[in-house]
Amino acid sequence: MSDLNAKELLDQEMSAIEKKVVDQHKKQLAEDIAQTFKNWKKEYRITQEIFADLIGSSQPRVSNILNGRVDSFTVDKLIGFCARIELSANIQSKPLRNMKSGTKKFIEEIQNNNAA
Repeated sequence: MSDLNAKELLDQEMSAIEKKVVDQHKKQLAEDIAQTFKNWKKEYRITQEIFADLIGSSQPRVSNILNGRVDSFTVDKLIGFCARIELSANIQSKPLRNMKSGTKKFIEEIQNNNAA
């Protein structure tokens, strides 16, 4: 196997790892926004119907969000809902839930390839 083929293989593996990590970040961000909505709704003591009207959605979709079922929503859509009720969607760096040691393994592979 030539160095170029090894590098291409490594790039493909990195792309797969990056996609997985980005997807995990998006899922965690969506869950965090859903929890923020739940807290906001509770603070203002409003019904799901009123909350739905405020964010421009339907009550069943609001129910899904408030119960953590956010897979059918893009992060952009959830951030748009935040904007409608004047909430800031802040992103904090923190360890991902259920994160495997894929990054560590990848770093070790790069170090081994560079040493060779």
